[in-house]
Amino acid sequence: MTYNVFDITGAGGLPLVGFTAEPQSPSEQALRLLAIVAATDSTPTDTPSAATE
Repeated sequence: MTYNVFDITGAGGLPLVGFTAEPQSPSEQALRLLAIVAATDSTPTDTPSAATE
C-alpha cells in the first residue's frame, strides 16, 4: 500500500492523505471495507444539546 500526503492551504495545518492499494490485494479489500463503513456510518459527530425553554 502506498500513500500521499498533501498540504491544504488555509486548512490550519491539516493534511489530505490518500491511500492506494494494489488491485485484488488484501489491502484493496480492506480499503473498500473502510470506505463502505465510512460512507454508511450514521453516528452523529455533533450531538445537539438539550433544548431549554
